[in-house]
Amino acid sequence: MASSRIRSSTMSLGWTNGRTKSSPLIPHEVWLHIFELATFVPGILDPDIHDPFESASPLDEALLPYRKDALEISQSLATRRALVGVCKLWRALVSPLLYQAVVIRNVRQLEALHGVLCSTGSHGTTLGSFVRRLDVVDIDFVMEPEVLTTLAPLVGCLSRLRVLNLQGELHADNRDVATRLSETLGANCSSTLQKLIWDVDPPPASAAFGALLARFQNLRTCVVGFHDDLADDLCLLDFPALPELRFSTLVHSVLPDSCAVSRHAIAPPHLTQALFHEIRDVSEHCVEGFLTAAGSPLTTAYFLVYASLASAQCEHLTRFCPRLRHVVLAMADWGWLFQGDEAEGPYFSSITHLGLYSSQVNASRKMYQQVFGWLRFRLPSSVKVVRFLNPDGVAALRRGHFGTLMAALSVLPKGLRVEDHEGNALGIRITSDVVVQ
Repeated sequence: MASSRIRSSTMSLGWTNGRTKSSPLIPHEVWLHIFELATFVPGILDPDIHDPFESASPLDEALLPYRKDALEISQSLATRRALVGVCKLWRALVSPLLYQAVVIRNVRQLEALHGVLCSTGSHGTTLGSFVRRLDVVDIDFVMEPEVLTTLAPLVGCLSRLRVLNLQGELHADNRDVATRLSETLGANCSSTLQKLIWDVDPPPASAAFGALLARFQNLRTCVVGFHDDLADDLCLLDFPALPELRFSTLVHSVLPDSCAVSRHAIAPPHLTQALFHEIRDVSEHCVEGFLTAAGSPLTTAYFLVYASLASAQCEHLTRFCPRLRHVVLAMADWGWLFQGDEAEGPYFSSITHLGLYSSQVNASRKMYQQVFGWLRFRLPSSVKVVRFLNPDGVAALRRGHFGTLMAALSVLPKGLRVEDHEGNALGIRITSDVVVQ
């Protein structure tokens, strides 16, 4: 009986008694909705990075280079390609979805996509107009420098691009190529781009990059990469006052005597989250000037802890950011938590939520004892919630050190809630969908 219903449903798509129907019985809108559900990847077109304490989703890959969306996008593309091959109708319906998110990993893929996306279709439009997200990842630009010379013309075809994720390293003398790419991006996507992840070293020249950012009046998220030489001549006071910006990295690696000390910052009015990265020597005038202008709406601050977290940064935020309540510390391994000023604490005397992310998954029992000892003795009394944000690390902690975990939790200050990445109590062990207290 079930098989006959399936045959009947299948026949209704295009065949009745051996004859081709002029149109399917199922509306195109229904098919499109089904295709979107089948190929959906959560968050890939989301222009925002969400506060981890207000969302059950993991930290965005833009914050932590340890997590990538590219694999999930690639898997979704495989499903879309299969749908395209079913029939002409499905090909017509799925083609916009097929090119909605594009991942480029090598020169061969780039050249092939350039030919496809920049060619004009039968309706006078290019397939590039369907692209909403472009990821260029895992490419060694040093070994394959021709990628960038081809990438700029490709970006020129993406007139409705919303999300750009660009990661890689260049030869130092290729800065002019990166600058040309930024100019092309600004010329073609200035009104549509909402999320920019630019992690190419070296970056474009600071004047070109500052001019590029200023054109993105609808930009909501700006993540400037993780390289040591990034924006080595870009001052915080050069940051444009983008009206829609909600999240941005704050980079300041220029020497203080090179800054425009007579200038005042005109900050984004709605900047609620900031990732502090590569703030060298905490240039007093520039950091204070920027936070004086931009600090009032700031509620969440992130730090990549790979060097000492300067206490001066904490003082600046406490002084100029009256609404700051959430702080996230991300590190390659837990040992960074005990280096320099951050080992002393307490810091950020008014925060209520602290997030901890370490890419070190299989830490030792002794290391976890140190982490919980730090929580016991160094946290300011205002903190009410500590959340461990690495799902793999949480699973390894519960699986391999549950006894240590429970002993550590038992001696923490009363009223302090310690959570996993989803907001559940960390002292709950989840095994095969069974919760064990």
